[in-house]
Amino acid sequence: MSEQTEYFIHGILDLLIPTGLKISPDGKSIVYSTRQKWNHKKGQYLSPAIWIADVWIQKSARRLTDGSYNDKIPQWSPDGEHVAFVSDRGENGKTSAIYMIELSVGRYMPLRQQNTRNRLPSLSLALTGKEYCFCVVQKPHLRERLN
Repeated sequence: MSEQTEYFIHGILDLLIPTGLKISPDGKSIVYSTRQKWNHKKGQYLSPAIWIADVWIQKSARRLTDGSYNDKIPQWSPDGEHVAFVSDRGENGKTSAIYMIELSVGRYMPLRQQNTRNRLPSLSLALTGKEYCFCVVQKPHLRERLN
């Protein structure tokens, strides 16, 4: 295989696909997560990142998280000053927890202290901005699966 062909193949494999796009409450920004085109791993773990971009401004996208963790399902706070997301920062590839980014300073805060080994497939923020809810998918016990 030629070097040019190999470069082309790696370029396709490294394409980032935006998922979970959410428009800010004021309609000026959009937040989203990314995943690899073929949902493959870079290194040992999946590493989606959270991005933010200005609406109608080309090339304004910038990362909010660095892709070291499985950061996904971004949600705006009602005031547009924070973004909540699900991440495996506690134990990479093994746990999930909910975090909030304070956009003005870029600081991460855990909303839910303990990590869970169960998946957190959804996240919604209440209209007050002071409450949130999430869904946890429980893995059935071996005995339940056998019955």
